[in-house]
Amino acid sequence: MSADGSFRFLPLPTEIHFGCGMVATLPDRLRALNCRKPLVVTDPGMRAAGTVDRIERLFTAVGIDFAVYDAVTADSGTGLIAEAALRAKEIGADVIVGLGGGSSLDTAKAVAAMVTNPGSILDYTGIDKLVHKPIPVVAIPTPAGTGSEVTFWSVFLDDRTRLKAAAGGVLLFPT
Repeated sequence: MSADGSFRFLPLPTEIHFGCGMVATLPDRLRALNCRKPLVVTDPGMRAAGTVDRIERLFTAVGIDFAVYDAVTADSGTGLIAEAALRAKEIGADVIVGLGGGSSLDTAKAVAAMVTNPGSILDYTGIDKLVHKPIPVVAIPTPAGTGSEVTFWSVFLDDRTRLKAAAGGVLLFPT
């Protein structure tokens, strides 16, 4: 473990940073990714709890231009993913920051994939079907649970069938 409380679990390509106050290092992590405009993907519960406000204050204090998409639902559907990806494209997001539980993090990964890949997330269900590398994802889990911050799966709801679907592969690991 390094002095800042970060370390890498091998063979995962995802760096894991943890510890009290670690979220304060988020601007430095984004700068290391050459991030110019992050989109925070989260849910209304994170907004109501004040967690989104904390991230917004942090970004504002250091001059990071950002946007927030805070409409994630439990088991986000394909339409919500398309809507959030459109928002990311409209603002020129170059990093997605997923904040919350498994649904927020899975949505963040799917949105990042859809910024660089054509069609619908349904076109990529299964494993290793993405054509282009997604933009980076910084995943900030708030509960202990799904482990979505270190997996290469994005689980979502197919709005047409109302069944869960998943897209996966090494390109979907959070950064």
